Amino acid sequence: MFDLIFDAIDALFDAIGSVVAWVIDGILSFIDYVVDYFKGLRLRKGHDVPFIADSNKIADLIHSAPTKNVGIFEATYNEDTNEIENYRALEADELDPQFKSVLGNEKLVVLN
Repeated sequence: MFDLIFDAIDALFDAIGSVVAWVIDGILSFIDYVVDYFKGLRLRKGHDVPFIADSNKIADLIHSAPTKNVGIFEATYNEDTNEIENYRALEADELDPQFKSVLGNEKLVVLN
């Protein structure tokens, strides 16, 4: 089970890496690349908030962001599709005692 989850996490990060690596030769068209992309996602008004950002300014934001001591990745694993879903990353200054007890020294804990 753990191997399947680790493989799915690897696939997720590979997919994220390939998305980040998109390079457009020529002019980046707002309509062709941004508007069409967001339209294809079928976003829900009032729930999903599309945004764009200057990647050079994102680096500045990252360098000036506060740092945290612990980071947790939480998600669900879909056994039918072998994919990681419903994922998010949480960062904090420390974990509460219950969190420390559940996680222990393990890299990954399956909750039931």
